Amino acid sequence: MNAIHVLADSTRENGCTRLVPGSHDRLWTGEPAAVERAEAEAIYVEAPAGSVIAYSGGLWHAGSRNRTSRERRAVHAFFVREWMQPH
Repeated sequence: MNAIHVLADSTRENGCTRLVPGSHDRLWTGEPAAVERAEAEAIYVEAPAGSVIAYSGGLWHAGSRNRTSRERRAVHAFFVREWMQPH
C-alpha cells in the first residue's frame, strides 16, 4: 500500500501522480506499444493540500512534469509485509 500525504495542492499543472487502473493485474512486457496504451489509460490524481492518496503499490504509477515554478510537496509512505521485497 502506498500513501501520498499531500502538503501542497497536487494538480496536473504541478505534476500530480498518474495511475494506470487495473495495471496490477497485467503482465508487463515492456513493449513500446504496451507502454503507450498504458499511458493513454493513465488517470491524473489531483488533490488539495491535507489529502491522503492511497493506492496499491502494484499499480503502474509515476509523477508528472511540474510545469510551474513552485515545488510540489508531499510525503510518500508505504506499507509492505515483512516477507515481501519493498521497492
